[in-house]
Amino acid sequence: NDNSNYFLDFLIDGNIDLEIDGKQHKYTDRAESDKVRDELLSKNGYTVYRVEWNEINTEVGKQHMKEKIETFLKFIGLQKSLAQNFC
Repeated sequence: NDNSNYFLDFLIDGNIDLEIDGKQHKYTDRAESDKVRDELLSKNGYTVYRVEWNEINTEVGKQHMKEKIETFLKFIGLQKSLAQNFC
């Protein structure tokens, strides 16, 4: 019942919103609007998962992003497992 219109970075499995957050998401006004957005999406049945972007131009940066992606994939597996147990 709200008139919000949001673009999701990645919609996965129909209800998981994967957001890749660049440095602009650290600014106070953006963090506040992200919080409102996440609450509205959650209220409407979406799970918001945020990953902080880091540069991948170095091996260290690549490793950090790889770890973040692996953590997200585990999260998706847990979500699927929970959904199956409650259906």
